[in-house]
Amino acid sequence: MRIIILIFIVFSGFQTQALHLPVPVFKHISVEEYPEQKVFIEWICPDTSLIDGYILYRTVYDQSSVADSAFMPLAEINKKNTCTFTDLSFINQNPNIGLHHYAYKIASFKRSGTEYEYSELSQTIAPFFIKKLTLQNCNSEILIEWSNAIGAAYQKMQLKIMTISKDYYISASESDRQTTIKINDYEGSQTESADSIKLCFKIMAEINGKNSFSNQLCLLEARSEQTNIAIDSVIVNGSNTEIHFNAVLENLPAFWLFQTFENNRLVHTDSLGSAEKLYKAPFNAAQEPKYQILAINPCKQIIGQYAYISPLVIKETRQLLFENTFEMATSKLFSATENVQKTTLYAAGLSSPNFEDIETLNYIPDYWQDNNIEAAAAKKYFVKLETYNQANGGFQTSYQSNILNLYKETKIEIPNAIYLLSPIETDKYFQIKCVFCSSFTIEIFDIKGISLFNSDDIQFKWQPSNSKQTTDYAVYYYLIKYKNTKGLVYTLKDRFLVFQ
Repeated sequence: MRIIILIFIVFSGFQTQALHLPVPVFKHISVEEYPEQKVFIEWICPDTSLIDGYILYRTVYDQSSVADSAFMPLAEINKKNTCTFTDLSFINQNPNIGLHHYAYKIASFKRSGTEYEYSELSQTIAPFFIKKLTLQNCNSEILIEWSNAIGAAYQKMQLKIMTISKDYYISASESDRQTTIKINDYEGSQTESADSIKLCFKIMAEINGKNSFSNQLCLLEARSEQTNIAIDSVIVNGSNTEIHFNAVLENLPAFWLFQTFENNRLVHTDSLGSAEKLYKAPFNAAQEPKYQILAINPCKQIIGQYAYISPLVIKETRQLLFENTFEMATSKLFSATENVQKTTLYAAGLSSPNFEDIETLNYIPDYWQDNNIEAAAAKKYFVKLETYNQANGGFQTSYQSNILNLYKETKIEIPNAIYLLSPIETDKYFQIKCVFCSSFTIEIFDIKGISLFNSDDIQFKWQPSNSKQTTDYAVYYYLIKYKNTKGLVYTLKDRFLVFQ
Protein backbone atom coordinates (compact mmCIF):
# COMPACT_ATOMS: atom_id res chain seq x y z
CA MET A 1 0.00 0.00 0.00
CA ARG A 2 2.92 2.32 0.75
CA ILE A 3 4.30 1.97 -2.78
CA ILE A 4 0.96 2.68 -4.44
CA ILE A 5 0.48 5.88 -2.47
CA LEU A 6 4.02 6.85 -3.17
CA ILE A 7 3.91 6.47 -6.93
CA PHE A 8 0.75 8.55 -7.29
CA ILE A 9 2.39 11.27 -5.19
CA VAL A 10 5.35 10.97 -7.52
CA PHE A 11 3.17 11.34 -10.59
CA SER A 12 1.50 14.53 -9.35
CA GLY A 13 4.75 15.89 -8.01
CA PHE A 14 6.70 15.90 -11.22
CA GLN A 15 4.07 18.10 -12.80
CA THR A 16 4.04 20.76 -10.06
CA GLN A 17 7.74 21.16 -9.14
CA ALA A 18 10.53 22.76 -11.10
CA LEU A 19 12.98 19.85 -11.36
CA HIS A 20 16.68 19.93 -12.19
CA LEU A 21 17.63 16.26 -11.76
CA PRO A 22 19.25 14.49 -14.75
CA VAL A 23 16.77 12.93 -17.20
CA PRO A 24 17.49 9.27 -18.09
CA VAL A 25 17.83 8.38 -21.76
CA PHE A 26 16.52 5.09 -23.20
CA LYS A 27 19.10 3.09 -25.16
CA HIS A 28 17.41 -0.21 -26.00
CA ILE A 29 14.05 -2.01 -25.88
CA SER A 30 13.11 -5.54 -26.92
CA VAL A 31 10.39 -8.12 -26.39
CA GLU A 32 11.72 -11.40 -25.04
CA GLU A 33 9.79 -14.63 -25.48
CA TYR A 34 10.56 -17.21 -22.82
CA PRO A 35 9.09 -18.37 -20.55
CA GLU A 36 6.53 -15.76 -21.58
CA GLN A 37 6.67 -12.55 -23.52
CA LYS A 38 8.18 -9.74 -21.44
CA VAL A 39 9.74 -6.38 -22.25
CA PHE A 40 13.42 -5.70 -21.56
CA ILE A 41 14.37 -1.99 -21.28
CA GLU A 42 17.81 -0.41 -20.97
CA TRP A 43 18.74 3.24 -20.30
CA ILE A 44 21.57 5.48 -19.09
CA CYS A 45 21.62 8.50 -16.76
CA PRO A 46 23.93 11.48 -17.45
CA ASP A 47 24.85 11.87 -13.75
CA THR A 48 24.01 9.21 -11.17
CA SER A 49 25.66 11.13 -8.32
CA LEU A 50 22.60 13.37 -7.97
CA ILE A 51 19.92 10.65 -7.82
CA ASP A 52 18.72 7.77 -5.68
CA GLY A 53 16.80 5.79 -8.32
CA TYR A 54 14.24 5.83 -11.10
CA ILE A 55 10.48 5.80 -11.64
CA LEU A 56 9.35 3.87 -14.72
CA TYR A 57 6.02 4.83 -16.30
CA ARG A 58 3.88 2.87 -18.75
CA THR A 59 0.76 3.27 -20.86
CA VAL A 60 -1.21 1.20 -23.33
CA TYR A 61 -0.06 2.45 -26.69
CA ASP A 62 -1.45 2.19 -30.23
CA GLN A 63 -0.43 5.45 -31.89
CA SER A 64 2.70 7.42 -32.65
CA SER A 65 2.47 9.86 -29.71
CA VAL A 66 0.82 9.74 -26.32
CA ALA A 67 0.36 12.59 -23.82
CA ASP A 68 2.40 12.50 -20.63
CA SER A 69 -0.79 12.37 -18.58
CA ALA A 70 -1.56 8.94 -20.05
CA PHE A 71 1.52 7.39 -18.44
CA MET A 72 1.08 5.80 -15.02
CA PRO A 73 3.87 4.73 -12.64
CA LEU A 74 4.87 1.10 -13.17
CA ALA A 75 7.80 0.60 -10.79
CA GLU A 76 10.12 2.43 -8.38
CA ILE A 77 13.74 1.35 -8.86
CA ASN A 78 15.71 2.19 -5.72
CA LYS A 79 19.16 1.68 -7.24
CA LYS A 80 20.77 4.45 -9.21
CA ASN A 81 23.34 2.15 -10.79
CA THR A 82 20.67 -0.22 -12.15
CA CYS A 83 19.82 0.80 -15.71
CA THR A 84 17.72 -2.15 -16.87
CA PHE A 85 14.21 -3.33 -16.15
CA THR A 86 12.19 -6.34 -17.32
CA ASP A 87 8.42 -5.84 -17.50
CA LEU A 88 7.10 -9.27 -16.63
CA SER A 89 3.49 -8.11 -16.73
CA PHE A 90 3.55 -7.51 -20.48
CA ILE A 91 1.04 -10.30 -21.15
CA ASN A 92 -0.80 -10.59 -17.85
CA GLN A 93 -1.84 -6.94 -17.74
CA ASN A 94 -2.50 -6.58 -21.45
CA PRO A 95 -5.21 -9.05 -22.52
CA ASN A 96 -5.76 -7.22 -25.82
CA ILE A 97 -2.17 -7.77 -26.84
CA GLY A 98 -3.24 -8.26 -30.45
CA LEU A 99 -4.63 -4.73 -30.62
CA HIS A 100 -2.42 -2.64 -28.31
CA HIS A 101 0.96 -2.71 -26.73
CA TYR A 102 2.94 -0.71 -24.17
CA ALA A 103 5.03 2.44 -24.31
CA TYR A 104 7.35 3.63 -21.54
CA LYS A 105 8.82 6.82 -20.04
CA ILE A 106 11.31 7.14 -17.19
CA ALA A 107 12.33 9.78 -14.64
CA SER A 108 15.04 9.92 -11.95
CA PHE A 109 14.31 10.84 -8.34
CA LYS A 110 16.13 12.14 -5.27
CA ARG A 111 14.87 11.30 -1.80
CA SER A 112 15.19 13.66 1.15
CA GLY A 113 13.56 12.08 4.18
CA THR A 114 9.94 11.60 3.16
CA GLU A 115 10.20 14.16 0.37
CA TYR A 116 10.96 13.32 -3.27
CA GLU A 117 12.27 15.38 -6.13
CA TYR A 118 11.83 14.14 -9.72
CA SER A 119 13.37 14.85 -13.04
CA GLU A 120 11.40 15.56 -16.14
CA LEU A 121 10.00 12.56 -17.99
CA SER A 122 12.16 11.09 -20.70
CA GLN A 123 11.13 10.66 -24.30
CA THR A 124 8.75 7.81 -25.08
CA ILE A 125 10.03 4.38 -25.99
CA ALA A 126 8.07 1.42 -27.31
CA PRO A 127 9.17 -1.89 -28.86
CA PHE A 128 8.39 -3.16 -32.30
CA PHE A 129 4.99 -4.75 -32.20
CA ILE A 130 3.22 -7.24 -34.51
CA LYS A 131 -0.38 -6.03 -34.37
CA LYS A 132 -2.42 -8.20 -36.70
CA LEU A 133 -2.32 -11.19 -39.05
CA THR A 134 -5.03 -11.40 -41.71
CA LEU A 135 -5.72 -14.15 -44.21
CA GLN A 136 -6.76 -12.75 -47.56
CA ASN A 137 -7.16 -13.62 -51.25
CA CYS A 138 -8.92 -16.89 -50.51
CA ASN A 139 -6.50 -17.87 -47.76
CA SER A 140 -3.53 -17.80 -50.16
CA GLU A 141 -1.85 -14.77 -48.54
CA ILE A 142 -1.21 -13.35 -45.08
CA LEU A 143 -1.13 -9.62 -44.39
CA ILE A 144 1.25 -8.80 -41.49
CA GLU A 145 0.79 -5.42 -39.82
CA TRP A 146 3.14 -3.94 -37.23
CA SER A 147 4.26 -0.72 -35.56
CA ASN A 148 7.87 0.31 -35.53
CA ALA A 149 9.98 0.92 -32.44
CA ILE A 150 9.57 4.39 -30.93
CA GLY A 151 12.38 6.36 -29.27
CA ALA A 152 15.21 4.12 -30.47
CA ALA A 153 17.45 4.27 -33.53
CA TYR A 154 17.47 0.91 -35.24
CA GLN A 155 19.26 -0.71 -38.15
CA LYS A 156 19.03 -3.92 -40.19
CA MET A 157 15.30 -4.34 -39.73
CA GLN A 158 13.88 -7.72 -40.80
CA LEU A 159 10.66 -9.66 -40.60
CA LYS A 160 11.27 -13.17 -39.31
CA ILE A 161 8.90 -15.88 -40.56
CA MET A 162 8.92 -19.12 -38.57
CA THR A 163 7.41 -22.29 -40.06
CA ILE A 164 7.34 -25.86 -38.82
CA SER A 165 10.64 -26.73 -40.41
CA LYS A 166 12.48 -23.54 -41.29
CA ASP A 167 12.93 -19.82 -40.56
CA TYR A 168 12.86 -17.11 -43.22
CA TYR A 169 13.89 -13.44 -43.11
CA ILE A 170 12.45 -10.57 -45.16
CA SER A 171 14.14 -7.18 -45.22
CA ALA A 172 12.03 -4.22 -44.12
CA SER A 173 12.65 -0.48 -43.98
CA GLU A 174 11.86 2.15 -41.37
CA SER A 175 8.85 3.36 -43.37
CA ASP A 176 7.24 -0.08 -43.62
CA ARG A 177 4.24 -0.86 -41.46
CA GLN A 178 2.95 -3.96 -43.22
CA THR A 179 3.76 -6.58 -45.78
CA THR A 180 1.97 -9.43 -47.53
CA ILE A 181 3.41 -12.88 -48.07
CA LYS A 182 2.13 -15.74 -50.21
CA ILE A 183 1.68 -18.81 -48.06
CA ASN A 184 2.78 -21.27 -50.70
CA ASP A 185 6.13 -19.50 -51.04
CA TYR A 186 7.20 -20.88 -47.68
CA GLU A 187 8.23 -24.47 -47.61
CA GLY A 188 6.99 -26.38 -44.59
CA SER A 189 4.42 -23.75 -43.70
CA GLN A 190 1.74 -26.38 -43.43
CA THR A 191 1.26 -28.70 -40.49
CA GLU A 192 0.79 -32.45 -40.88
CA SER A 193 -2.73 -31.69 -42.08
CA ALA A 194 -2.82 -29.86 -45.40
CA ASP A 195 -6.01 -28.18 -44.25
CA SER A 196 -4.32 -25.91 -41.73
CA ILE A 197 -1.67 -23.21 -41.56
CA LYS A 198 0.87 -22.49 -38.85
CA LEU A 199 3.11 -19.48 -39.36
CA CYS A 200 4.70 -17.28 -36.69
CA PHE A 201 6.11 -13.78 -37.17
CA LYS A 202 8.23 -11.22 -35.36
CA ILE A 203 10.28 -8.12 -36.20
CA MET A 204 14.05 -8.16 -35.69
CA ALA A 205 16.32 -5.10 -35.70
CA GLU A 206 19.58 -3.89 -34.28
CA ILE A 207 19.36 -1.13 -31.66
CA ASN A 208 22.61 0.29 -30.30
CA GLY A 209 24.53 -2.79 -31.36
CA LYS A 210 22.07 -5.27 -29.81
CA ASN A 211 19.40 -7.38 -31.42
CA SER A 212 15.91 -6.23 -30.59
CA PHE A 213 12.74 -8.20 -31.15
CA SER A 214 9.03 -7.57 -31.33
CA ASN A 215 6.39 -9.76 -29.78
CA GLN A 216 5.73 -13.02 -31.62
CA LEU A 217 2.32 -13.54 -33.21
CA CYS A 218 1.27 -16.84 -34.79
CA LEU A 219 -1.46 -17.83 -37.17
CA LEU A 220 -2.88 -21.30 -36.64
CA GLU A 221 -6.22 -21.91 -38.25
CA ALA A 222 -7.98 -23.91 -40.92
CA ARG A 223 -6.74 -23.23 -44.37
CA SER A 224 -9.93 -24.47 -45.98
CA GLU A 225 -13.39 -23.98 -44.52
CA GLN A 226 -15.66 -26.96 -44.24
CA THR A 227 -19.41 -27.29 -44.23
CA ASN A 228 -21.45 -30.28 -43.18
CA ILE A 229 -24.65 -30.51 -45.23
CA ALA A 230 -27.64 -32.37 -43.83
CA ILE A 231 -30.70 -33.41 -45.83
CA ASP A 232 -33.99 -32.91 -43.99
CA SER A 233 -36.27 -34.37 -46.66
CA VAL A 234 -36.48 -35.26 -50.33
CA ILE A 235 -40.07 -35.07 -51.50
CA VAL A 236 -41.45 -35.78 -54.96
CA ASN A 237 -44.29 -33.31 -55.32
CA GLY A 238 -46.06 -33.71 -58.62
CA SER A 239 -43.59 -32.93 -61.40
CA ASN A 240 -40.95 -31.52 -59.02
CA THR A 241 -38.47 -32.88 -56.54
CA GLU A 242 -38.17 -30.74 -53.41
CA ILE A 243 -34.88 -31.06 -51.53
CA HIS A 244 -35.01 -29.54 -48.05
CA PHE A 245 -31.58 -29.22 -46.44
CA ASN A 246 -29.60 -27.38 -43.81
CA ALA A 247 -25.99 -26.81 -42.92
CA VAL A 248 -24.11 -27.60 -39.72
CA LEU A 249 -21.28 -25.06 -39.81
CA GLU A 250 -19.77 -22.00 -38.22
CA ASN A 251 -19.70 -19.80 -41.32
CA LEU A 252 -22.31 -19.80 -44.04
CA PRO A 253 -21.07 -20.43 -47.57
CA ALA A 254 -21.41 -17.73 -50.21
CA PHE A 255 -23.92 -19.86 -52.11
CA TRP A 256 -25.09 -23.42 -52.81
CA LEU A 257 -24.47 -25.07 -56.15
CA PHE A 258 -26.87 -27.78 -57.34
CA GLN A 259 -25.91 -30.21 -60.06
CA THR A 260 -28.55 -32.35 -61.76
CA PHE A 261 -27.63 -35.64 -63.36
CA GLU A 262 -29.86 -37.71 -65.64
CA ASN A 263 -28.79 -41.26 -66.43
CA ASN A 264 -25.47 -40.39 -64.77
CA ARG A 265 -24.87 -37.41 -67.07
CA LEU A 266 -24.62 -33.81 -65.82
CA VAL A 267 -27.45 -31.91 -67.47
CA HIS A 268 -27.98 -28.79 -65.36
CA THR A 269 -26.26 -26.57 -62.79
CA ASP A 270 -28.09 -24.10 -60.59
CA SER A 271 -27.26 -21.97 -57.57
CA LEU A 272 -29.04 -20.77 -54.44
CA GLY A 273 -28.22 -18.02 -51.98
CA SER A 274 -26.57 -19.10 -48.74
CA ALA A 275 -29.74 -18.45 -46.72
CA GLU A 276 -31.97 -20.62 -48.91
CA LYS A 277 -32.68 -24.15 -47.73
CA LEU A 278 -35.04 -25.52 -50.40
CA TYR A 279 -34.22 -26.54 -53.94
CA LYS A 280 -36.82 -27.58 -56.52
CA ALA A 281 -35.92 -29.59 -59.59
CA PRO A 282 -38.04 -31.18 -62.35
CA PHE A 283 -38.91 -34.81 -61.72
CA ASN A 284 -38.92 -37.48 -64.40
CA ALA A 285 -38.59 -41.01 -63.05
CA ALA A 286 -37.58 -42.37 -66.45
CA GLN A 287 -34.42 -40.21 -66.44
CA GLU A 288 -33.23 -41.67 -63.10
CA PRO A 289 -32.38 -38.19 -61.75
CA LYS A 290 -29.64 -37.55 -59.25
CA TYR A 291 -28.66 -34.34 -57.51
CA GLN A 292 -25.58 -33.10 -55.70
CA ILE A 293 -25.31 -30.15 -53.31
CA LEU A 294 -22.06 -28.20 -53.18
CA ALA A 295 -21.30 -25.43 -50.66
CA ILE A 296 -19.16 -22.71 -52.27
CA ASN A 297 -17.19 -20.03 -50.43
CA PRO A 298 -16.71 -16.44 -51.68
CA CYS A 299 -13.58 -17.58 -53.51
CA LYS A 300 -15.71 -20.07 -55.46
CA GLN A 301 -14.03 -22.98 -53.75
CA ILE A 302 -15.94 -26.09 -52.69
CA ILE A 303 -16.06 -26.18 -48.89
CA GLY A 304 -18.62 -28.96 -48.53
CA GLN A 305 -20.61 -31.41 -50.57
CA TYR A 306 -23.29 -34.04 -50.12
CA ALA A 307 -23.37 -37.47 -51.70
CA TYR A 308 -25.57 -37.96 -54.74
CA ILE A 309 -29.26 -37.71 -53.87
CA SER A 310 -32.03 -39.32 -55.88
CA PRO A 311 -35.72 -39.14 -55.15
CA LEU A 312 -37.43 -42.23 -53.85
CA VAL A 313 -39.47 -43.62 -56.75
CA ILE A 314 -42.23 -46.22 -57.06
CA LYS A 315 -43.56 -47.44 -60.37
CA GLU A 316 -45.77 -50.30 -61.50
CA THR A 317 -43.64 -53.04 -62.97
CA ARG A 318 -45.81 -56.12 -63.33
CA GLN A 319 -49.41 -57.15 -63.39
CA LEU A 320 -50.07 -60.79 -62.71
CA LEU A 321 -52.59 -61.67 -65.40
CA PHE A 322 -55.99 -62.68 -64.11
CA GLU A 323 -54.83 -62.57 -60.54
CA ASN A 324 -56.06 -59.82 -58.34
CA THR A 325 -52.49 -58.70 -57.61
CA PHE A 326 -50.05 -56.17 -58.96
CA GLU A 327 -46.53 -55.24 -57.95
CA MET A 328 -44.69 -51.94 -57.68
CA ALA A 329 -40.92 -51.50 -57.73
CA THR A 330 -39.09 -49.26 -55.25
CA SER A 331 -36.09 -47.38 -56.59
CA LYS A 332 -32.96 -47.58 -54.41
CA LEU A 333 -31.02 -44.86 -56.17
CA PHE A 334 -31.45 -42.37 -53.32
CA SER A 335 -28.69 -41.59 -50.86
CA ALA A 336 -29.44 -43.04 -47.44
CA THR A 337 -26.29 -44.06 -45.58
CA GLU A 338 -27.99 -44.54 -42.24
CA ASN A 339 -28.52 -48.16 -41.20
CA VAL A 340 -31.82 -47.77 -39.39
CA GLN A 341 -34.76 -47.14 -41.71
CA LYS A 342 -38.51 -47.44 -41.70
CA THR A 343 -40.44 -47.58 -44.96
CA THR A 344 -44.22 -47.37 -45.24
CA LEU A 345 -46.49 -47.91 -48.22
CA TYR A 346 -49.55 -45.65 -48.19
CA ALA A 347 -52.60 -46.02 -50.42
CA ALA A 348 -55.91 -44.32 -51.04
CA GLY A 349 -58.74 -44.55 -53.52
CA LEU A 350 -58.37 -42.18 -56.45
CA SER A 351 -61.34 -40.18 -55.25
CA SER A 352 -60.26 -40.19 -51.60
CA PRO A 353 -57.91 -37.57 -50.11
CA ASN A 354 -56.92 -39.78 -47.18
CA PHE A 355 -54.01 -42.18 -47.47
CA GLU A 356 -53.85 -45.23 -45.23
CA ASP A 357 -50.87 -47.22 -44.10
CA ILE A 358 -50.86 -50.54 -45.98
CA GLU A 359 -47.55 -51.91 -44.75
CA THR A 360 -44.56 -50.72 -42.70
CA LEU A 361 -41.16 -52.41 -42.90
CA ASN A 362 -37.79 -51.76 -41.32
CA TYR A 363 -36.00 -52.22 -44.62
CA ILE A 364 -36.49 -51.10 -48.22
CA PRO A 365 -38.19 -53.83 -50.28
CA ASP A 366 -37.62 -54.38 -53.96
CA TYR A 367 -41.34 -54.69 -54.56
CA TRP A 368 -44.55 -53.71 -52.88
CA GLN A 369 -47.62 -55.87 -53.50
CA ASP A 370 -51.32 -55.12 -53.09
CA ASN A 371 -53.85 -57.97 -53.19
CA ASN A 372 -57.01 -55.94 -52.69
CA ILE A 373 -58.80 -56.35 -56.01
CA GLU A 374 -61.49 -53.73 -55.48
CA ALA A 375 -59.15 -51.04 -54.32
CA ALA A 376 -56.32 -52.07 -56.62
CA ALA A 377 -58.33 -51.38 -59.73
CA ALA A 378 -58.30 -47.65 -58.98
CA LYS A 379 -55.81 -46.51 -56.36
CA LYS A 380 -52.99 -44.10 -55.63
CA TYR A 381 -49.84 -44.93 -53.68
CA PHE A 382 -46.69 -43.39 -52.26
CA VAL A 383 -43.80 -44.69 -50.18
CA LYS A 384 -42.22 -42.83 -47.28
CA LEU A 385 -38.76 -43.64 -45.99
CA GLU A 386 -37.60 -42.35 -42.61
CA THR A 387 -34.02 -42.66 -41.41
CA TYR A 388 -32.88 -42.47 -37.82
CA ASN A 389 -29.64 -41.70 -36.10
CA GLN A 390 -28.29 -44.85 -34.48
CA ALA A 391 -26.37 -42.89 -31.87
CA ASN A 392 -29.40 -41.25 -30.28
CA GLY A 393 -32.36 -42.80 -32.08
CA GLY A 394 -33.59 -39.41 -33.22
CA PHE A 395 -35.30 -38.71 -36.51
CA GLN A 396 -32.87 -37.76 -39.24
CA THR A 397 -34.13 -37.71 -42.83
CA SER A 398 -37.37 -38.31 -44.71
CA TYR A 399 -37.76 -39.41 -48.32
CA GLN A 400 -41.23 -39.32 -49.85
CA SER A 401 -41.79 -40.89 -53.26
CA ASN A 402 -43.90 -39.83 -56.16
CA ILE A 403 -47.62 -40.64 -56.07
CA LEU A 404 -48.41 -43.57 -58.33
CA ASN A 405 -51.92 -43.43 -59.75
CA LEU A 406 -52.84 -46.96 -60.66
CA TYR A 407 -55.74 -47.27 -63.04
CA LYS A 408 -56.48 -50.67 -64.59
CA GLU A 409 -58.75 -51.64 -67.44
CA THR A 410 -61.06 -54.48 -66.58
CA LYS A 411 -60.27 -57.77 -68.30
CA ILE A 412 -62.79 -60.60 -68.40
CA GLU A 413 -62.64 -64.09 -69.94
CA ILE A 414 -65.75 -66.27 -70.34
CA PRO A 415 -65.59 -69.82 -71.74
CA ASN A 416 -68.02 -70.79 -74.50
CA ALA A 417 -68.16 -74.47 -73.44
CA ILE A 418 -67.28 -76.95 -70.71
CA TYR A 419 -66.64 -80.70 -71.01
CA LEU A 420 -67.92 -82.74 -68.10
CA LEU A 421 -65.71 -85.74 -68.87
CA SER A 422 -62.51 -83.77 -69.47
CA PRO A 423 -59.37 -85.09 -67.81
CA ILE A 424 -58.56 -81.47 -66.92
CA GLU A 425 -60.43 -80.55 -63.78
CA THR A 426 -60.89 -76.86 -64.61
CA ASP A 427 -62.52 -77.71 -67.95
CA LYS A 428 -65.36 -79.54 -66.15
CA TYR A 429 -66.73 -76.28 -64.67
CA PHE A 430 -68.12 -73.07 -66.02
CA GLN A 431 -66.09 -70.30 -64.41
CA ILE A 432 -64.77 -66.95 -65.51
CA LYS A 433 -61.74 -64.79 -64.95
CA CYS A 434 -62.26 -61.09 -64.23
CA VAL A 435 -59.37 -58.79 -63.31
CA PHE A 436 -60.08 -55.38 -61.80
CA CYS A 437 -63.83 -55.87 -61.58
CA SER A 438 -64.96 -53.76 -58.68
CA SER A 439 -68.32 -55.60 -58.42
CA PHE A 440 -69.72 -58.74 -60.06
CA THR A 441 -72.91 -60.87 -60.34
CA ILE A 442 -73.84 -63.83 -62.57
CA GLU A 443 -77.03 -65.72 -63.26
CA ILE A 444 -77.29 -68.93 -65.36
CA PHE A 445 -80.44 -70.04 -67.20
CA ASP A 446 -81.44 -73.19 -69.07
CA ILE A 447 -82.83 -73.15 -72.59
CA LYS A 448 -86.33 -72.57 -71.25
CA GLY A 449 -85.24 -69.43 -69.35
CA ILE A 450 -85.40 -71.03 -65.92
CA SER A 451 -82.82 -69.62 -63.53
CA LEU A 452 -80.46 -72.37 -62.35
CA PHE A 453 -77.72 -70.46 -60.51
CA ASN A 454 -76.70 -66.98 -59.32
CA SER A 455 -73.71 -65.62 -57.38
CA ASP A 456 -71.78 -62.45 -56.61
CA ASP A 457 -68.58 -64.39 -55.91
CA ILE A 458 -66.10 -63.97 -58.70
CA GLN A 459 -64.47 -67.23 -57.65
CA PHE A 460 -67.59 -69.31 -58.37
CA LYS A 461 -67.58 -72.47 -60.49
CA TRP A 462 -70.67 -74.21 -61.87
CA GLN A 463 -71.75 -77.33 -63.65
CA PRO A 464 -75.26 -78.75 -64.20
CA SER A 465 -76.61 -80.73 -61.26
CA ASN A 466 -78.33 -83.14 -63.66
CA SER A 467 -75.88 -84.09 -66.37
CA LYS A 468 -78.10 -86.66 -68.12
CA GLN A 469 -78.86 -85.39 -71.56
CA THR A 470 -80.60 -86.82 -74.64
CA THR A 471 -77.96 -85.30 -76.88
CA ASP A 472 -74.19 -84.91 -76.64
CA TYR A 473 -74.48 -81.34 -75.50
CA ALA A 474 -76.87 -78.87 -73.87
CA VAL A 475 -77.20 -75.10 -74.27
CA TYR A 476 -77.22 -72.69 -71.28
CA TYR A 477 -77.32 -68.92 -71.00
CA TYR A 478 -75.64 -66.47 -68.67
CA LEU A 479 -76.21 -62.90 -67.61
CA ILE A 480 -73.19 -61.10 -66.07
CA LYS A 481 -73.12 -57.61 -64.59
CA TYR A 482 -69.91 -55.94 -63.38
CA LYS A 483 -68.34 -52.53 -62.69
CA ASN A 484 -65.05 -51.49 -64.17
CA THR A 485 -62.42 -49.34 -62.42
CA LYS A 486 -64.25 -46.18 -63.45
CA GLY A 487 -67.42 -47.40 -61.76
CA LEU A 488 -69.28 -47.97 -65.02
CA VAL A 489 -71.72 -50.93 -65.06
CA TYR A 490 -71.50 -53.41 -67.91
CA THR A 491 -73.84 -56.28 -68.81
CA LEU A 492 -72.77 -59.37 -70.75
CA LYS A 493 -75.14 -62.11 -71.90
CA ASP A 494 -74.55 -65.07 -74.17
CA ARG A 495 -74.77 -68.81 -74.31
CA PHE A 496 -72.35 -71.63 -73.61
CA LEU A 497 -72.42 -75.38 -74.27
CA VAL A 498 -72.04 -78.23 -71.85
CA PHE A 499 -70.63 -81.40 -73.43
CA GLN A 500 -70.68 -84.81 -71.79
